[in-house]
Amino acid sequence: DLCSARSGKMAEEGKARDLEVSTFISVYNGKWPAEFDKDVHSGRQKSKLLQVRWARWDPEERTLEVGAGKIFTPIAKCLRLYLFLPPHPASPPFIFAGDDTPPTVGQALDRVAQRAAERRTPLSVLVDQVVDSVAQEVQAGTVDWNELGMRDDDETNFADVYEIAAKNRKSMDAAICLATAACRSLRRVTILDPFPYMFLDAQGGQDFDACRLALESLPPTRMISSSSDATLTEQQGKLLRWLTDLKGVRIKDDAAPGADKRWEGKGVEPVFELRLDHSSDPEMAALEAKYGSVAAFHGSALENFHCILRCGLKS
Repeated sequence: DLCSARSGKMAEEGKARDLEVSTFISVYNGKWPAEFDKDVHSGRQKSKLLQVRWARWDPEERTLEVGAGKIFTPIAKCLRLYLFLPPHPASPPFIFAGDDTPPTVGQALDRVAQRAAERRTPLSVLVDQVVDSVAQEVQAGTVDWNELGMRDDDETNFADVYEIAAKNRKSMDAAICLATAACRSLRRVTILDPFPYMFLDAQGGQDFDACRLALESLPPTRMISSSSDATLTEQQGKLLRWLTDLKGVRIKDDAAPGADKRWEGKGVEPVFELRLDHSSDPEMAALEAKYGSVAAFHGSALENFHCILRCGLKS
């Protein structure tokens, strides 16, 4: 009985750890970090801050991958940090970075892991400590942005935007169309969420007219290329980077419309599919294993999908 009680307690503690992971990663799936709005309103130096840009969970390895970067750093250039989280919350985490990370960063992560082993630290606090430890190394001058793969000119170097336009034009087209529909809507105050930061004033006010004009002035995506005459202005480049920075949302071309069995009997043949490809959610996986799952369909007005892709269904 004692062994059964102990096993049951460990199972419950394991569920608590998985729930903590689910709660944490949900914040970063599909939208910009909540801290960004606070940075804009408080007038902090946003481009110099190092913060969590995404979080992905690998259930088999029990590893949480965290992408850390300045708010304008292209996703591919963010520093990747990893936290191995044992099922038992009392077990200490193992924190590490990639092989090409400077040694001083590895040493800073080891110090965070050592402190975490001495006390029970909530996951959200632990991740903040991990990211802050890297930022402190930068501030101390023991490592610079270039060593972390983040150059000072990343904010105005739009090579990543040109690459998306070349390799995933439908993705960029869709993002522009959805944002434009939301911006033109009479409900734009609530559905253009999140709002493009470059059209916020010093007090956090939203300039919808400037946003609409900027969206309508973007060149056709087929003409967006580093070798094209239709080069991007700084505002256009930042807007396109923001629109396509979807934390895991990808558009999959449907090469054989109607071949997907999910569409049988629905009376439609999609041209392309917007697929949410987020990391595994341990709580969702447990519920799916217990109750099963079905493919469901939800229709909505075009103007709603800018918000739906980033914030989910609100009602």
